[in-house]
Amino acid sequence: MKNMKVQKFPITFVVKSNETPEKIKEKIKQQAKLKYKVNAIVNRYLNSVEEIINLPMLNEYINTIIDQGNISDIIKEISVQSQLEFNLNS
Repeated sequence: MKNMKVQKFPITFVVKSNETPEKIKEKIKQQAKLKYKVNAIVNRYLNSVEEIINLPMLNEYINTIIDQGNISDIIKEISVQSQLEFNLNS
């Protein structure tokens, strides 16, 4: 396993909370510290978090989609992705 590269994928959390993304990230950090105990691992984990979306942000995104008249496109895409995820197209 010489010269093995680790691929990093950004993580987006959608959290059912009205707390700010900063407060949510702090809670994630505290839980990671309890689980991993090593600061370097905790920091790498936190650095992989690209975005935290809370309920107010999600509502804002949905309202923007509705205002732009794109809600049917989004519903179709959710349906397609759900069918793929649950293997309903076979």
